[in-house]
Amino acid sequence: MKNKKQTPETALKRACSQLLRQFGGFSLPIPGGAYGVPGAPDRIIFYQGTAFATEFKAPNKNLSPAQQAIRDKIEATGCKYLLIRDVKDFVEALRLPVLGVW
Repeated sequence: MKNKKQTPETALKRACSQLLRQFGGFSLPIPGGAYGVPGAPDRIIFYQGTAFATEFKAPNKNLSPAQQAIRDKIEATGCKYLLIRDVKDFVEALRLPVLGVW
């Protein structure tokens, strides 16, 4: 069986999850596919007493209409929705104490 090539989004999710764990955070993947909700974010991030609905996208990709609708519903409740395109976005959004990296 050949290894599947990792998508940019998968690589980004893994890198951010590893970084998050180093700072005591945790992420919960949201299942997609037949049993998921169309447009649901990729993960719920838990860090320093706050939960963030988080969508990971490659730099050249945009949210689908279903993702935009879910984002709007989440934000309408007063909760946080993050669109992460690279590790720097992630560090800045969560204010991770990573000094001198960027």
